[in-house]
This record gives sequence, structure tokens and C-alpha cells, in this order.
Amino acid sequence: VHSAMAFSGASLAKMTAAQFREVLAGKVDVSARLLAAFRGESLELALFLSSINSYLKAMGQANYGAACTFLDAFALEAGRAYGCAAKVINLGYCFNNATDENNRGGAVSKGIEFIERDELMAGFEALLAGPMRQMTLMKFSPALNTRGIAVGGERVVLCERAAPDAAAVAGAADADVAHALSQLSRVRERMRELTALTV
Repeated sequence: VHSAMAFSGASLAKMTAAQFREVLAGKVDVSARLLAAFRGESLELALFLSSINSYLKAMGQANYGAACTFLDAFALEAGRAYGCAAKVINLGYCFNNATDENNRGGAVSKGIEFIERDELMAGFEALLAGPMRQMTLMKFSPALNTRGIAVGGERVVLCERAAPDAAAVAGAADADVAHALSQLSRVRERMRELTALTV
């Protein structure tokens, strides 16, 4: 399980090369060395903890965004290269981003809802038990709407029940594909809006 990270936020104009390298190394160096150390027939599964910062343009986190983008790509290639099942989970803000109830983390708005321990474990279980190789687990809130994500007034809850078995997934595939295709133009438009945001 790769969950290493370094965090040193700054605007890209003020970020030093050392700050960029330090944060990048937590994902790049550690993930590559971790699999190199454990490679072999006994390695059955590699789980990589990444972040929504791979695709959400969070201010002052270009180094962490780059590190997580690398980790996503590395994790999805690791299975082929190392002969194991490899999965990656992109996490939103978690309970450990705050030291206590009053301190929600330096760059984190007080309005953001954190993923709690039981929700995090349920997310891990759903990812590991299901056919997906990559999954995002995050909580939507009005505070996140100001960060380029708008989902309306209702909460979005994922992984509320156990992951379906392979037969159920196969049976629903046609309907899921049709639904996904019907949403494609809306997704493309939203991606254009997100891409227009500045780092």
C-alpha cells in the first residue's frame, strides 16, 4: 500500500525547485522503489493512494498535483510491469487533513466535509472487491462548488452498498454505456470549464 506524501503548498511563482522535488519524490521515488523492492511472485496487489488533485486545479498545489498525476499513471501501468493487480484511489479531503475539529488544515476551507475513517475503509473495500482499477472518493459540499465543482444542493454518496458481482456488472454494462454516452456532451462541456480555471 503506497500512502506516502509530502505537502509543501505555494504558488508556482513562489515555489522553489527543492519544494517541487520534495513533494514529487513522495509519489515518484517511493512508488517506484516500493514495487521494485516487493516485486516477484508473492506480490499480488498494489494499492496506491492518490488525490483528486490529479485533476482538480487546487491553488498552490502544482507540485502535489504533478506528483499525484504521475502516481495515477504509474499505478495503472504497475500491474502489467510487475505482474500484480494494481489499483489507485483518488481521495478528496480526509479526516487526517485536520489536527482537530477546529483546525481543518492550512489550505482547507472550514466548509469542506472530510471523508471519515469508516467511509475511507468502505471506499477501499469497494475498490478492492470490484472490477475497477481506479476510483475517486470525495465528499461534495458548497465549499467545493467554489473550486470548479458544482453538483447542486444534494449530497452525492458513493459506495453505499456492497460492490456488485461480475455477472451483475456484465448484465448492466449495456445500459451503463448508453447512459454514459448520453451524458458525454455535458461531461465535455464541464471539462472545458474546469480546464479554463487557472492553477
